[in-house]
Amino acid sequence: VISAGNSAHFIGDGYRSLLLSDNTAPAPFVRGIFYISKKVQFHYMRMRLINPIRKPVSSSAEAYFESKGFSVNYLTYTPTKKLSLSFFEGIIWAKDNATSSNRVNPLFYCPLPFYTESVTTEQERNAILGLNISWVPSSSHRFYGQFVTGNIRVEQTAFQLGYRGYKYIGLDMFMLQIEYNNVSKNMYQS
Repeated sequence: VISAGNSAHFIGDGYRSLLLSDNTAPAPFVRGIFYISKKVQFHYMRMRLINPIRKPVSSSAEAYFESKGFSVNYLTYTPTKKLSLSFFEGIIWAKDNATSSNRVNPLFYCPLPFYTESVTTEQERNAILGLNISWVPSSSHRFYGQFVTGNIRVEQTAFQLGYRGYKYIGLDMFMLQIEYNNVSKNMYQS
C-alpha cells in the first residue's frame, strides 16, 4: 500500500504516542506499507517538515521557512495473534539553515532500519529509536507499552505503559483507558 499527501500521523498504541503522535501540524509525506510475511510488516515514510524560523535572505516578497527531512522506518513483528513487537526509527535530518539550503543526505532514503543511526553522526541527524509492545489477551482488552531513546543517550529516554478496555458493565460504547508516561526533560531536544 503506497500513499502520499499532507497530513499528521500516529504510530503506536497510546493516547499520545511517544514515537510519533498526531498532535502535530500536517506535513507533506509519502508512505509505503509492505507486508513481508504474515508476521512481518514494514512501514516506510518520508516527510518534509518546516522549522518556524524564517530565512533572513529571500528573493521573494516573504522569506521561506527553514525546512528539514523526516524519515521513519517502522518494523512490526507479530509472533502470535495476541502479541506484536514494533521497532521504530525516526530521524530528523538537517537540510536548511538560516542562510543556505543543502541537499538532503542520501541516507534519508535508506529503508534499512537502524542502519542510518549506526553510520551517521549527531550533527547530521536527530534520531528517536523506540520499541512498541502490544498484547491483546481478548478482543475487549489491550495492554501496551513503549520505550524510546533519543540519539541513544541515557538522559534522553521515555516510556509508556497503558491499558485500554471496552464493553464494561454491559455497555457496548463504554471504553476505559489508563496510561502512564514518563519522559525525561531532554528527550525531544537536539
